[in-house]
Amino acid sequence: MKQNNETRTPKTSATKPDNTPAAPIKEERFPADDTPFAVQTRIDQRKRVIINIIYWVLILLLVYFVFKYLIFYIMPFVIGFAIAFVLQPIILWIVRKTKMKHNIVAIVLVTLFYCTIGVLLILLGVRIFTYLESWFRRLPALYTSTIEPYLYQLGDDINENIHLLDPAIVKTIEDIFNNAVQSLGNTISSWSLSVVGWISNVAKAVPGFLLNTLFMIISTFFMAIDYSTVTGFIKRQLPSRARGIVLDTKRYLGEVIVQFARSYSLILGITFVELLIGLLIIGVKNFVLLAFLIAIFDILPVVGTGTVILPWAAVCFITGNIGMGVGLLILYAAITIIRNIIEPKIVGKNVGLHPLVTLMSMFVGAKLFGAIGLFGLPISLAILTALNQKGAIKIFK
Repeated sequence: MKQNNETRTPKTSATKPDNTPAAPIKEERFPADDTPFAVQTRIDQRKRVIINIIYWVLILLLVYFVFKYLIFYIMPFVIGFAIAFVLQPIILWIVRKTKMKHNIVAIVLVTLFYCTIGVLLILLGVRIFTYLESWFRRLPALYTSTIEPYLYQLGDDINENIHLLDPAIVKTIEDIFNNAVQSLGNTISSWSLSVVGWISNVAKAVPGFLLNTLFMIISTFFMAIDYSTVTGFIKRQLPSRARGIVLDTKRYLGEVIVQFARSYSLILGITFVELLIGLLIIGVKNFVLLAFLIAIFDILPVVGTGTVILPWAAVCFITGNIGMGVGLLILYAAITIIRNIIEPKIVGKNVGLHPLVTLMSMFVGAKLFGAIGLFGLPISLAILTALNQKGAIKIFK
């Protein structure tokens, strides 16, 4: 009986393969793309994209309007707040160390700051004025000893050889000479009128400049004294998320400004070394002082080294010092090429932007906002990049 039960027991699949086909896997069905739910989802996504684009376009237009039309009216207060912002950590450190009142420390530190800046500007201005005065004093003697004899010699050579030429050619030369003299006279008259107009405009702008400077100094005192009150009022007007973005922007702004100062200090040093070597090779006297002054001009966004070197080279060519004129032109070309190569790389590396992005932002900023945009747009892009990487805002992936 037991044996019969064993024979009736069905064998497992290990002994006999199961040839029955496997049950088909039931595929999970998703809603079709043309269902009302999918269509509504795509519409909502497109609406969000359009809303985000409109939002950022409005923000950019607002920033452009403020920087283009309003920044010049509130510039004294902006500069005053910026100086108070920079001095605030030093003020707090002195207050913690000395236990003095915040108001007294702020007043003393702001006073020392403006006195130091004023003394440095006065010393630099006196030095530049003294050098220019001595140069212009030597200009008449330079003309008498160099330019005038050269012109007389040129006239004698022309008179000696002019009879050998055809009368028609002589008439053409005389006409060209007369036209050149007349054109030179008109150019000098126009230039003199332009200089007089420029001096007149500067004289008219002096009262406004002094008034703006006065408001800037006074606003710096008030903002340094009541810095926490001013910033606290601004924070209270913002929602919580915007307040966090503003605090992050403040922190990143301080870091970016420090990096910018470090970058342009390095560029200033490189330009100074280039000028020092170039002027030494050319054989210029007082080359150390001249290299420093021209390097300071090179940092300024509108002025640049060409404002000093190119007129200097032109005077050298006029006075017959061809070697120095050529050397100055070569030096100017070398400084300009090296500056355009290293500036985007150094600034971009320190502030966290690609050199191409830095170069484009500096160009676009200078075209839109002038000197302010040259530095302001790269700083703004660096701050937006840092906020985007942190996740505080979402502009790009």
